[in-house]
Amino acid sequence: MRLLNISVLGCGRWGTFITWYANKVGHNVILWGRENSNNYIKLDETRMNDYLKFMI
Repeated sequence: MRLLNISVLGCGRWGTFITWYANKVGHNVILWGRENSNNYIKLDETRMNDYLKFMI
């Protein structure tokens, strides 16, 4: 499998899931969100949302 660098725009349900899955299969992924977005703030503070927990 070819390793890709992926940027995901939006940190809602789909954005976080796509980021999590792409990272899980080995790609380098960056998740982008608006600084004033509630989803972004929660992910930044806790590294999780209602569905996923991101490991660093």
